[in-house]
Amino acid sequence: MSDLIETGGTVQMSPGEWTINNWLKKVGQGSLAGLEHGRSAGYVPPSCLLEDTPLRSALLKEYSFKALSEKQATISICQLVRLITRHEDFEYWMTQIFDEARHTAAFRHHLVTLGIAESDTVDRLIEEVNHSVWREIITPLQAFWEHYVDNTGMESGYACGVAIVSIVLEGILAPSAELGERKWRPFDQGTAQVQHFANVDEIRHLAVCADIVRREIHASDRVRKDVTECVQEGLRLWERLPVGEMMMGRELDYQAGMERFAELARDYYLDANLPLLKSSPEQRIELATKWSHELQYARMADIGLILD
Repeated sequence: MSDLIETGGTVQMSPGEWTINNWLKKVGQGSLAGLEHGRSAGYVPPSCLLEDTPLRSALLKEYSFKALSEKQATISICQLVRLITRHEDFEYWMTQIFDEARHTAAFRHHLVTLGIAESDTVDRLIEEVNHSVWREIITPLQAFWEHYVDNTGMESGYACGVAIVSIVLEGILAPSAELGERKWRPFDQGTAQVQHFANVDEIRHLAVCADIVRREIHASDRVRKDVTECVQEGLRLWERLPVGEMMMGRELDYQAGMERFAELARDYYLDANLPLLKSSPEQRIELATKWSHELQYARMADIGLILD
């Protein structure tokens, strides 16, 4: 496992540790060595994901959303870069931009490898599957981002943007990503690997972004006030967005697929107390929600961000 939930809220890293040169050595020539499209070279899809079953439908819904959300994260971070004043931050963000773009490509390519779409039609399929998601979830998040990052001003806009990335967005989506890695592992190591290696990157992103936010809010009371307000509003926004309904749709498909291929998941546990085959869609979503709250508040306590 990537240990995203266990370490994502507490591990310490700074932007200065992740220069472009260090990223190339530790990630490009290190953890990514031997991988193709985010998984081990020579990947052969399993039959359970090649058949037209609810399991395959669940994967389409989940990985198409991940491809779309990672792409939007890449675009948003590109917009954030214009507010950077420190060179060490600039180099770090170049590496995260590349990470997010890699994730987009990996999730997108996985759908092609499984024969769900052709390379020239996969983007259209991703848009079609996530039509309501774009309108009901991504569009409100874009408006939230624009308000705090584009309109707040130079002093607070950068810190708010980093806080949105690390606490509001990845702080909530990361637990779902951890669930994805765990629940796909018994059915297909390659599918789980695509999420696993993205999760390894997210641990680094959460840690470095936390260091940046901590530095910014400790340097300015104005920035602390704006970031606190931004995070509070972001968490309230998530409560209103239909994220649970989106997850339920794919978890219902996953449930039916899991039961059809139950032999593959026999004796496999989602966590120490929950056998996968005894889990329900509601329990899996509840587990991801629990992880989300734990990760968010651990990271906010580490940063020194106190909410009302």
